Amino acid sequence: MNADLTNIKFMILYGFQMLIIKTVILQKII
Repeated sequence: MNADLTNIKFMILYGFQMLIIKTVILQKII
């Protein structure tokens, strides 16, 4: 159970990082 929760947290953190990187790239282009 703990392993599943850690995996979910890692996926969420990775998703947030990707969104932040995408927004930064878009801002640089604009």
